Amino acid sequence: MEEYMSLLKDVRDMLYDEIRRRPYTAGEKIPGTRELAEQYKVSYVTMSNVLNMFAEEGVIRQYPGKGSFVTELISKNSLALLAPDYLLGVKAFNPETDSTCLFGLMDVYAGLLAAVEKNGFNLHVIPVNHENLNIDAILSMLTEKLKISAACFLAIGSEKLIERFESMNFPYCVVHTPAGSPFNHVAVDLEKGAYMAVNHLAELGHRRIALISGMKDSTWFEGRYAGYCAALEKHKIEYDSKLVKESSMAKISVSVLGKLVDALLKLPQPPTAILVTSDRWALCVMDILKERGIKIPDNISVVGFDDFVASKVYDPPLTTVRQPFYELGMEAFSLLKDLLRDGKTQGRKTIDPFLVMRKSTARLNKKNRK
Repeated sequence: MEEYMSLLKDVRDMLYDEIRRRPYTAGEKIPGTRELAEQYKVSYVTMSNVLNMFAEEGVIRQYPGKGSFVTELISKNSLALLAPDYLLGVKAFNPETDSTCLFGLMDVYAGLLAAVEKNGFNLHVIPVNHENLNIDAILSMLTEKLKISAACFLAIGSEKLIERFESMNFPYCVVHTPAGSPFNHVAVDLEKGAYMAVNHLAELGHRRIALISGMKDSTWFEGRYAGYCAALEKHKIEYDSKLVKESSMAKISVSVLGKLVDALLKLPQPPTAILVTSDRWALCVMDILKERGIKIPDNISVVGFDDFVASKVYDPPLTTVRQPFYELGMEAFSLLKDLLRDGKTQGRKTIDPFLVMRKSTARLNKKNRK
């Protein structure tokens, strides 16, 4: 029974995607049950069950003796991507206020666009200015002028805008947000990423593992902090608050990073390894360590987070937790498609990151410590 239900779902998904790619318009007739059964190499009964599922979901209407006809639901193929104006080149990028994960956001956009084009949907890209946000004007444009069917929010910080979509029971999802977000979202498991990083360092023999992050009470960093603590606990490493250095701001300047690094180096027992919750910050930390005469990884191992493009070519190349940004975009489309197809208003997906091991980390060698 379980295998048969799996077969039904597979055939249902393939046929649904085929209908969208065609694309069929509302009221258009689809091929008959026998023809579809031959096309998908399944029995007549199986295809009948698939079409009955479509009828229950409102994708088609069945008329005895006439056939099956698609409903307006299948014509809902216009999506909107709302993204910051600086990401779309409408406004100059400001590293002091805008997301420093610019390269990652572009990969998210690329993944979403590829999935949209493959599945025969249309995508309207809408730049959002957070400093001059007119929610009513945006809603009017999307629902009345463009008549979109679902929306994706990429790095949008306005909860009021997202809440309006939710209150309207409008299909939507948020990308580039912590996994604990109360909204529909596709997110990376940041806690698991930090756990993998610290676990890697502990397996290399490190016991004095520092954490440099933004505000750990922020939703962006609390997951990483939780992963850091969980990995310490697994390896029975005593938590030392002096090894946890956080900024009072979500973004950390080079001068602040310098003070945090110096505070760690002045400890009676300085760290032998540091996890930094951003590759951009990690590369700055490595520059600072070099200026202080600290060899990497001989004296201190360093791990970053994100897999920023420069991390691969830095000397030494940075060990880091890679966030699968391109896959985030593809999963965002998949979630929106599921919401439209199934008529649901809620959905959440979490994607696992993975550790990329390079030469900025090494087994602890007490003789080489500075």
